[in-house]
Amino acid sequence: MRRLLTFLALLVAACGSGNGAAGSSARNAPTGERPASSLAAVAGSPAPTVALPMVQLVDGNYLYGGQDVDHPAGSYAAPSFAYPFTAEIDRDLGIRDSGQSATFIYVGQDRNAPINGDEEFDVMFLSRVLDPDDQRSIGQFSGDAFEWFVDHARLTLVEGSSIELEVDGLDARQADFLPSRTVPCGNFHRNLQCVLIGHGSDGAEPFALFDGSRMRIVVLEHADRQVVFTYQSADTTEYADKVVVFDGWVRSVDFT
Repeated sequence: MRRLLTFLALLVAACGSGNGAAGSSARNAPTGERPASSLAAVAGSPAPTVALPMVQLVDGNYLYGGQDVDHPAGSYAAPSFAYPFTAEIDRDLGIRDSGQSATFIYVGQDRNAPINGDEEFDVMFLSRVLDPDDQRSIGQFSGDAFEWFVDHARLTLVEGSSIELEVDGLDARQADFLPSRTVPCGNFHRNLQCVLIGHGSDGAEPFALFDGSRMRIVVLEHADRQVVFTYQSADTTEYADKVVVFDGWVRSVDFT
């Protein structure tokens, strides 16, 4: 929904772009050719194939970065992030968009999806946030990022979703949230409602939780800085199945 994430510099966002624009077992790299699903065949002839560019593969890891490119299942690296890491995405999710910077990483299916619930993974630092009440004022973040989400006036904690876990040997906390008392998303999604969280890089869209979506966060502290992983997708019966890919991605994180 936005491709969204950091909240500032962020929180990973959403909808923000990481690398100037601005998500397992590895499988063999695909050829990059796929049937053109939206092209009509002429006079009953077979649909043509369209060669899609593929995300860059370096030393056995795919690199986040590219719009409208094929992101196969496999190991992904974030060398541009302040704390570089690798992690596994264990399914081909039809991902077409990703980006990375020193403060924000996003992985999603459609950076400018016109509807809510577009699936997205983000990693960020929570540094600048929008006021939970007025949804307009932007201030520097300080304090405990996990508790900030829990206490957010426009986020509803999903009962029973809070757990403790380890990520690369580091203590972490996880919880799911639903939006409440949403506001217009603004110019980046004029017809949608959301809860505005914060901002990533300069000029990036605000990270937001969209109406009709559900968000999972995982917060950990690494080298005296809080790192926030987020997942967002439509709050449907499919959420439970889809979020396990995010869970595997986070739990496979290896800070290098």
